[in-house]
Amino acid sequence: RAAAVTRADIRSFFAPRKKKAPAPAPAPAEELAPPAPAVEEEPSEPAWRQLMLQQVTPLKTGVLRFPRVLKALGKYEATSPPPRHVVVATLPPGCATEPRADLQDFLLTVQIPLRGCEGAGLVVGGEKVPFEAGAPVVFDSTYDYHVYNDGAEELLLMHVDFWHPDVTVDEKQMLAYFWMLWQFDQYHPSTRAKYTRRVNYRKEQERKEKEERRKAIKKSNDKKDGGGGGSIARK
Repeated sequence: RAAAVTRADIRSFFAPRKKKAPAPAPAPAEELAPPAPAVEEEPSEPAWRQLMLQQVTPLKTGVLRFPRVLKALGKYEATSPPPRHVVVATLPPGCATEPRADLQDFLLTVQIPLRGCEGAGLVVGGEKVPFEAGAPVVFDSTYDYHVYNDGAEELLLMHVDFWHPDVTVDEKQMLAYFWMLWQFDQYHPSTRAKYTRRVNYRKEQERKEKEERRKAIKKSNDKKDGGGGGSIARK
């Protein structure tokens, strides 16, 4: 038995059919796989922390917090007048400083380990010197050197620069004077003010040059347009 066909059935038959949405593409194997654990990159800079007590001249931090140390160093001929640096530093376990060296052969350096010396030491010119608590290590900083700490405790040491024995008294005074001038020029508040004024002066000069170029361009354009663009020349 045939079923009755209505007009609605005919319209629905000839109506345009909707396209089916495409099936989602299968996820790539990389997305299905569990994410790989993130690998933490080791910091390029070592975890060396230092407190500067003296930089050519005694600093406020050293005078207020370590007055006995600076007073004692001032009594010795090797550290008077102050040659360069007096530093108290720490190095965590499993860390090492970057190799460094300088060209100042008129100085020597002594490092005095105070705590956490087991597994820590100093490498100078490829020679490894283990630290012992309270035992100073004197070396020439013109050779590459670095400090390491392979122990389980944080290393605490004092770093002191002193004059080479062959340096005369007159040479000490001259070098100390040059160091003082360098420090004054680098760290004195007036140096920052001079730098600020110099920067502001350069900015002002650049602004004036830009303004002059802008005026020159505008003047040349006005001449090309006939002196005002639209002026009527009379006979």
